[in-house]
Amino acid sequence: MYTFLLVLYVIVAIIMTIVILLQSGAGGMGSIGGGSGSSSTGSVFGGGGAGSFLNKLTAYLAIAFIGLSIILVKSTSKEKSSLAAKYANKGSKSAITQTIKNPEKKKDAKKAEKKAEKKAETKKEEKSDKK
Repeated sequence: MYTFLLVLYVIVAIIMTIVILLQSGAGGMGSIGGGSGSSSTGSVFGGGGAGSFLNKLTAYLAIAFIGLSIILVKSTSKEKSSLAAKYANKGSKSAITQTIKNPEKKKDAKKAEKKAEKKAETKKEEKSDKK
């Protein structure tokens, strides 16, 4: 799902860039296609020109781009929190919480972390001995 959203995000970004570049400027340099661009856009997008169509398309693409950005950030944070929970169950949770609560007691936190690692090693040895 994440890969699909990321590919869609890139596609929306590319299309939005193209649509923005197709719009005529406010004056001065003209459009990319050459000159004022009024004659070519009138024949492609109808008599009214491409102004309103491209403006609306840009707005919709911008909304999609921002929405996908938020969705991707939320899904990434969920993955990180699940990884943190996974590694917290391995025994280093007490050392982390001690360091956060009392930053002066880093030595105690390191000792607690070593104890937790030793417990995890002994559990692994016990499991291997049972087999």
